[in-house]
Amino acid sequence: MMKQLVAIGAGILLSVNYSALALTEQQVISRLSSIPLFVLMTDKNEPVVLSLNNKGKESQLVRFYLSFSDAQVAFQDLQKSNPQLAKQVKIVAASMPQFFELQKQNKGKEVALILVPARTSIEATRAVLQEQGKPSNQFEGIPVFFATGDKNGGMLMISQGDKKFTPFYFDRSDLQKLLAEYRKANPQAPQPKIDVIPLDRVISSMISTPNNKPDPASETFQFVPSSASLQKALESQGKK
Repeated sequence: MMKQLVAIGAGILLSVNYSALALTEQQVISRLSSIPLFVLMTDKNEPVVLSLNNKGKESQLVRFYLSFSDAQVAFQDLQKSNPQLAKQVKIVAASMPQFFELQKQNKGKEVALILVPARTSIEATRAVLQEQGKPSNQFEGIPVFFATGDKNGGMLMISQGDKKFTPFYFDRSDLQKLLAEYRKANPQAPQPKIDVIPLDRVISSMISTPNNKPDPASETFQFVPSSASLQKALESQGKK
């Protein structure tokens, strides 16, 4: 990684602990393979290492953004703070499996790898929690959104052919679009409600049971990327 450090302002820095991924690691990662990330990379194909000063304590980190627009803001900040470095940097699309692999390789090193949730998702999370009458400032982790309100009051499952799955969305607006279509197709069904949960808790539910096997219910869990981020990732691949 680069030794060049760039001063940045404080922000929401959230890392996810995936050390619990044991026997089912590959199964879990495969379900996250469609989730794009964005990172600032140099022309030497090295991620930009940033420096964060918090109350006199300096830490080094590499941010992986779930939102392309947030990565753009970071790049624009870099252009202002270090224009010479910015000339050598571009926004590159990555994936969750690549992040996991880099995190493993980086274990024990001073530079931390951080997943940064989309600002819009943080705002949506606060809105959902406020609607539920819960504190909106105590949520920790990467938010993923799901719907509740099937006929038994549980998580809403979606049919696709002869299969059913429980979707967890990285963008609430994408889930809202799905629910609008669901209501049209099922006008007599209970009206679903949107809820939010940290990504690491969903992963834990997929692997953490007494016999070290996934909860059977988690077999239906599927992660749905932000449509905007996915589009940007596809555009990035098309430019190569």
